[in-house]
Amino acid sequence: MKSFKQHIDEGNIQHYGDKNDVNFFDGSEKSMQVIGAYLGSISEREFMNPDAGVHQIYNKLASMGANFKVPASEGQSGSHTVEVVKVPHYGKTGAEKPEDVTEGELQKFNMTIKYEQIPTGMYKVYASIK
Repeated sequence: MKSFKQHIDEGNIQHYGDKNDVNFFDGSEKSMQVIGAYLGSISEREFMNPDAGVHQIYNKLASMGANFKVPASEGQSGSHTVEVVKVPHYGKTGAEKPEDVTEGELQKFNMTIKYEQIPTGMYKVYASIK
């Protein structure tokens, strides 16, 4: 049986926040595709009110370090365009000198949220990023 140190030395341990993590957002094309795929999955669901769908989007983006002002949904259908802001990281990556720190850049993108009531009385929520 291998020891834990041997597993680490072989590189078999994946670290949280690596490029393959779906919660890792760095503004790259791949991370934008991950967000787009999640937003697409939201459109396959039905909600009792549109705000529930918008809050699910907000919670997922918040877990990725992004934030936006949640708009109020009124009426049977509507659309909102919101600015999503990714909070920059600040700290150590291990690549810099001991006395240095790394500071990320503030990233912004626009997201369009649409909602509509379907014949069953439920709501569909659609979101896309630009």
